[in-house]
Amino acid sequence: MKPSFYVLSLEDSDMDFEIISEQLINAGFNLNISRAQSEKEFMSLILKRRFDFILADNNLPQFSAFEALKIRNKHCPEVPFICVTGSIGENMARELFRLGAVDYVLKDNPEKLPIAIKKAMDEAKEKSARRRAEYALKENENRFNKVAEDIRDSSFH
Repeated sequence: MKPSFYVLSLEDSDMDFEIISEQLINAGFNLNISRAQSEKEFMSLILKRRFDFILADNNLPQFSAFEALKIRNKHCPEVPFICVTGSIGENMARELFRLGAVDYVLKDNPEKLPIAIKKAMDEAKEKSARRRAEYALKENENRFNKVAEDIRDSSFH
């Protein structure tokens, strides 16, 4: 059985939400997908559960992927964020990446979404492994420094 992923989808279009869900299910993802259609719902879901990745439309009434990304950055910066939008300019894409999005997928090309998600999940695993290795290295360094300090202290007595 494939592992389950918890997905937060910020999408106000029923049809687009269905297309996104179908693409991921057809690609073999086992999903638990939560849907937000507003800033209030998005914030509520972010605070209630830990998600494996976030998919965000950019053109919701009074809420955008940029605002969603800022909320993600504050509450769960380690969660991969992918913008799924109808259109995006080069400057907008650059700004999304600068703010921490890992990718974007155009809605008229939904078959690219599973590829973007796999890439984002692989990168998230790599970052997590790197953080664990850095933490272990720091812990070993602290132990070594403590032993060296104890030896130095005992040699002066």
